[in-house]
Formats: sequence, C-alpha cells, structure tokens
Amino acid sequence: MSKEAKDKGISIRLYEDMLSALDAYADKERKARTQVIREAIAQFLNLPKESVEQKIDSLEQEIEFLRSELENANQKINSFEARFEKVEILLSKIDI
Repeated sequence: MSKEAKDKGISIRLYEDMLSALDAYADKERKARTQVIREAIAQFLNLPKESVEQKIDSLEQEIEFLRSELENANQKINSFEARFEKVEILLSKIDI
C-alpha cells in the first residue's frame, strides 16, 4: 500500500528518559516508535480502533522496522566474523 497524503509528519521533543522508555517499550513489543506513539495517542484520546487500512500501514511499518533490525543484526554478525577470522589467524601463528 502506498503512502498517501493522509499521513502527516510532526516533530516533538522528549525528555531523554521518556525516549529511552519509549524505545524500550517499542523493542519489547517489537513495534516501531511511530506505531507505539500512534497507539498511545489513540488510546489517550479515546479514538476508535484502527481501520483495515491503518492496520496495513502498521504492518508495513513493522516490516520496515524488522528489516532495519535484521540489517543491524547482519552488520553485527559480519563484524564478529571479521574479528573471529583475525583471532584464528593469530592462533594459527602461535605454536602451542
């Protein structure tokens, strides 16, 4: 589903502890920050449950979040593999 003009971007400032709590909650729930904030606002304002289109948008955001997490994990794996190779080379040079 393509992004339509119905979604509007905003910018807010959060205290560092609020942002940390938001990120921790989003990680625990495996959701993007945006989705957590949308759900919190909807609940606070007693807005109706998500429509099918909103749920699809939420799922698309979740997919994007998971792709980002996967990319981060792959980068860490590559870094560990490079370190492991260096250790193997060093160990191969040691006569024990």
